[in-house]
Amino acid sequence: MSIPAGVIGPQAVDSPTDSGTNISLGPELQTNSDLSGAGGLLIGPGISSGVVADSWLSYVESGDEATFSKNGADNQVVLGITDGCSIFESNTVPIAQGVLYKAQITLTENSGGTVAWRVSRSDVTQEQFLMLLIDGSIGTFIQYFIASATTSVTNHISISTTGSTFTVSESSIKEVTLVTWDTVGTMTATNYLDYGVWDIQIVSDGSELGIEADIEHSTNYRYDFVVNTVASGGVKVECGGVVLGTYDTPGTYTAYFNPAGAKIQILADGACDVTIGNMIINKLVTSRRAEEKIIVDRDGKSAQIVGYEGQGSLSVVEGCNGLHTVTFDTDTVGSDIGYMLIDLSNDSGKWPHTAGSGRLYIKNIHMISDHPPDGLANVIVGFLTRVGGTDSDIQVITNWPRLLTDNPFSIQDVFSPCCGGGVEVDNHFGPTVTTSTITTASTLYGPDKLEAYAPEVGDLVMFYDDVAKNSEVSLLISYGIIT
Repeated sequence: MSIPAGVIGPQAVDSPTDSGTNISLGPELQTNSDLSGAGGLLIGPGISSGVVADSWLSYVESGDEATFSKNGADNQVVLGITDGCSIFESNTVPIAQGVLYKAQITLTENSGGTVAWRVSRSDVTQEQFLMLLIDGSIGTFIQYFIASATTSVTNHISISTTGSTFTVSESSIKEVTLVTWDTVGTMTATNYLDYGVWDIQIVSDGSELGIEADIEHSTNYRYDFVVNTVASGGVKVECGGVVLGTYDTPGTYTAYFNPAGAKIQILADGACDVTIGNMIINKLVTSRRAEEKIIVDRDGKSAQIVGYEGQGSLSVVEGCNGLHTVTFDTDTVGSDIGYMLIDLSNDSGKWPHTAGSGRLYIKNIHMISDHPPDGLANVIVGFLTRVGGTDSDIQVITNWPRLLTDNPFSIQDVFSPCCGGGVEVDNHFGPTVTTSTITTASTLYGPDKLEAYAPEVGDLVMFYDDVAKNSEVSLLISYGIIT
């Protein structure tokens, strides 16, 4: 569904995969990261000749032969004459378990075989990762890794094919600090985040794992979320314990939300192996017309601008199928009771909307009550947000507490803010009311009072609470369905 121009505001949170804003790098830990100079050592039982960069070592196995040289740009050139060899820095880098690091190398030549690049100890123990760069792979290669142990490591680059050669101009290790997004959960060998250049792989064994960022709690948002690959399982986006979306298929997803908490999270949805890309979060702003507001679904599927100027203004609402009315007239009521006003979870052939549409625009609610002078009652109109076996929750749109006791005939004309089935719109909803009158076992009579309907999440209901004397209420609701 397209969004009217002017609704999407500025980016509110940096993308977790944006290395320019979310990732801050510490100082260079590799002593000679540009492999300059020629003061290194040739070691190993094999045959080796030439020169190696300062503080770097070359190693040739017994029976193998290799040559090492510097080109005109002072880059390190390696040629395996017989089988292979390796180079690594003698001044190893201390790393701390659980800390995020960025490793990087730049190859300007690579031919004749596969270059094996790893971060490990010089004897290739305590390996943090291994990347195989096939014949012809040149350029800058980056790998983020969470240190699996507190130890000392180096960039270790090797070849194993006779006649293969490579030239390396940079070899770097830096500690990474996440500026905007923090890690959620504990990293282990089977529960970890793997940072790529522009993506994050989330591998979970079912334990808590993910990332989170602070988000302002007083406005509406849209996010555009990219899932690159899914090897298994899926991920979910949450805010304040409310699941905004679950994703187990590669693609680009858009959702709208009003924060239920101060953090937005991207989490493993159980055991998974999922690689995510950008998460762009934008504020939603009102249009130029001050009388228009934004409506946001709890299910995160759409956002609309809705005008408050009557039927004419509904023409600016994409997908709104016009204005409808519901008339509801109770019989004399002498106990707590619930009524179905608009059955959004199922049209049942009675209401002019698609079953399960779950979204609407309320223009107004007009109420007439008839009760004895000493009658007391709360009349609550709202959406069911939970239906349980013993009680249910109603998110209040409007209510009339303690109907007037000095007038047996009172009129209440309510101009309601825009709202929708199961919707949270900033500062427009009242508290959540819990009642044992509506449960999964109950049915609620609708406007025709001939048919009872099963209550479900998203339905618009009226709840008569705490009636001390018999009363009657009539309602006229004007609304439009957002499709």
